[in-house]
Amino acid sequence: MITMKITIPNSSEIVVNGTSEFVNNLESMSTMIMNIPAEQDY
Repeated sequence: MITMKITIPNSSEIVVNGTSEFVNNLESMSTMIMNIPAEQDY
C-alpha cells in the first residue's frame, strides 16, 4: 500500500491510499493535466 500526498497551493492536502499501480496512474494524470508536484511516502 502506498500513500501519496498531493499538495495544491491555496488548497488542502489530498492524501490518496491505494495500490502502487493506482497511485502511479494518478500521479501521472496529475502531472500531465495539472502539473501538481507529488510527494510520496513509502
